[in-house]
Amino acid sequence: MNSTPIVTPEINGKWKQLCRLLISYNDFKHASDIAHFYLEGDYVVDRNEWGGKDYFQKRVIGEALNSGMIISYARPFSGNDKSSESKVPDLPRRYLRLLSEENKKVHDDLMEARNISVAHSEL
Repeated sequence: MNSTPIVTPEINGKWKQLCRLLISYNDFKHASDIAHFYLEGDYVVDRNEWGGKDYFQKRVIGEALNSGMIISYARPFSGNDKSSESKVPDLPRRYLRLLSEENKKVHDDLMEARNISVAHSEL
């Protein structure tokens, strides 16, 4: 008698959804942690600091933290390797309906920044 459980397509789909939620939680937590360090570290450089001795270092570190934050936030929505059989699906867009209008705008801005300036170096 075979004691190996049979994994139905439905169970496999639910498993992948659970994996997506857990992976997304980690991605959002990482983005949040980076944002915290960015703000705590005072990496926002304004025009008054352009000539300062720490300007270049603060700018480079700030840009790196900002890019990392955007990439981490966007991962759950970015359509990873669709050809892979083991692909975990993207976070369903229905979750965005839970956001306020202001937060939807932030989401859209982050996704645009990811798609244009962070991931593809476009203007």
